Amino acid sequence: LEAGRKPYCVMACMMRVLDIGPIDKIASGEHKTTAIGPNDEVVRQVKNMSDPELTNPSIRFVAHSKGKVK
Repeated sequence: LEAGRKPYCVMACMMRVLDIGPIDKIASGEHKTTAIGPNDEVVRQVKNMSDPELTNPSIRFVAHSKGKVK
């Protein structure tokens, strides 16, 4: 990051579904990225994950329909 490059996992992701950026802008949709499609919803939690209010993870997801928490 100090050299102005993204982490190797992001650069190597062939499907371009990983990205890095300010968590508040990712959550609000302000961060421009190919990892989030025009109709995708960014969420804090997916099924079988701990309550994000307890763990406060610095990650956001675009959940598959079977992984959404209702």
